[in-house]
Amino acid sequence: MEIFDCRLVLALDDFAALAASRGIVEMIHLSAYRPQSAHGCTPKYVGLQHCGALAVDIATFRRGDGTEWNVERDFHGKVGSATCGPAAHPASVAPASLGLWALVCDSAARAIFNVILTPNHNQEHVNHFHVEVTPDADWMLIQ
Repeated sequence: MEIFDCRLVLALDDFAALAASRGIVEMIHLSAYRPQSAHGCTPKYVGLQHCGALAVDIATFRRGDGTEWNVERDFHGKVGSATCGPAAHPASVAPASLGLWALVCDSAARAIFNVILTPNHNQEHVNHFHVEVTPDADWMLIQ
């Protein structure tokens, strides 16, 4: 399950630099490559998403001071709510919540990934950020 397409690795390197600027020294993921039989991709996207080793689900961000930003505990979003933009904000003003939201929106502004799904997307993403590179895409989906 520790298989990554090189294009995703390059995007993760950019994401790591952005995360490091916020004091993050480690990211803990739940899964990366998953075959189609293990819900790695939808039939429409065979060879992409997790089944193409082009996506990873990140649950926890550890900071150099020992604190953790845990998506499930700290994101404080709501399914269907906007994640980025003028009206988007977490339900909590705790530093971890604000940090997680800023990390997602700053990475979106830099177009690091084509897809970023947060707990605002659906219940299946309540505990992680799904980040994905889609080869040859000229679009982005941030939810």
